[in-house]
Amino acid sequence: MFSISYWGRTKAGFGFPFNNSMPEAKLDKTDKSITVIRKFETLAKDDSTFIEKARLLDDGLIELDYSCAMPAGGKITDRGLFVNLSPYDRIAGTKMMLGDQELSFSPDDAEAGVKTLFEGAFSGRIVLFADRPEKAIVLEIPDRRQMFIKELRNAADKDKPYRYMGQMRIAPDSNGSIKLRLDMRNSSPEDAKTADTFAGINFWRNDRLHIPDFAASKNLLQNSSFEAGLHYYQEFQTWGDWPGADRDVYSIDESAAFSGNRSLKVKTWKDCRQPAFLATFTIPTIAGRKYTFSFQAKADFPKTLVNLRCVTGEWLKFPRMPSFPLTPKWKRYSCTFTAPNNAAIVMLRVVNDHAENATAWLDDLQLEEGEAATSYADAPISVDLLTSAPGNFLKPGTASNAHIRIHAAPNERGSANWELEDFFYGKPASGSFDFVTDATGEANVAIPLDEILRSRKAVS
Repeated sequence: MFSISYWGRTKAGFGFPFNNSMPEAKLDKTDKSITVIRKFETLAKDDSTFIEKARLLDDGLIELDYSCAMPAGGKITDRGLFVNLSPYDRIAGTKMMLGDQELSFSPDDAEAGVKTLFEGAFSGRIVLFADRPEKAIVLEIPDRRQMFIKELRNAADKDKPYRYMGQMRIAPDSNGSIKLRLDMRNSSPEDAKTADTFAGINFWRNDRLHIPDFAASKNLLQNSSFEAGLHYYQEFQTWGDWPGADRDVYSIDESAAFSGNRSLKVKTWKDCRQPAFLATFTIPTIAGRKYTFSFQAKADFPKTLVNLRCVTGEWLKFPRMPSFPLTPKWKRYSCTFTAPNNAAIVMLRVVNDHAENATAWLDDLQLEEGEAATSYADAPISVDLLTSAPGNFLKPGTASNAHIRIHAAPNERGSANWELEDFFYGKPASGSFDFVTDATGEANVAIPLDEILRSRKAVS
């Protein structure tokens, strides 16, 4: 983790004792900048103002500008800009360039303790991961500053990544301001990955995000027939609590499906007529183009409706979406909207106008580019990781019974690779397997998760 923070002490406390007011954020599209302003206390008559501004420059660098507006009688002491690098094993043994001077972080197995790599005045370029150009991060400090670079590796903090780390501290001006530039433009072979580019956006290059293969099907929704449970969906509660927060509104039904083996089952109750929405995964869209959403649905009680909403990448620029009354038999419904920007989320909920207990089933959801619904198409394959615990929240000492459920065409043969990743992006285990789906299009493959966890516990 690479993080930058500005800290200081006043008579009112340490770390800028902010008052109860909320921070104010301003986006300036012309200036390509974001400015955050927040009040903090100094025990002077008036509160002070902390200002942080990040601006994208034409050459791709990011200019960071920190300052404090102090009232008469206000005073800040012990302030500095901190650059934290954690957990330490991610930087262990790597090299850093401080101008023309090369520094090295200690190996992870070196003797623990606090070690100062540099202390003094400096201006110029600081290159992190100088020996790994594809990961290099550059800080440019234009004015000469007092600073230190340390390894904070106290043995007692070994299991605390937020304390066991590398750290830089850079002093601001006497008036509390400091400006520097951040360069994260270095490219790598991973930047050229086209699998994470869609709708003209390279998500990996811009945001280091892996995305589903949206180009694999005209249907932009993942898990559109709920064969992988509720993966790629989330409950979206609007403001406040609602009476059904503790009820199982959305679930998977393996006994009623329009196609495949499963469908979405939605419950509504007399005393809970406005349940939370179920929201799709965010879909990249192209502004000005038309998109059509369609689905199969039925209900067991008259006057049962599906309400639709659409949230996009800019607040309140939301296309209007209709509601559909359902019948006891499966029927396909559709609506078309124009994307106002480059992101859309479709949300749905079921309500009953007679305030009765009712159940609805939905299946074969589809979001496609175009002005009308075309025949339903599912992704070529869907995958779900299942364990003995709901939501895969395993408790210590509980057998996981982990397995991967694959849904594809009936009697389909294939092979797959799997990889286990921990919280700090380490990859302690990986493997591969062959599979054959059955007549319903499913295959289940066991993963030795329990064995892997036992072996890691024994090692640690």
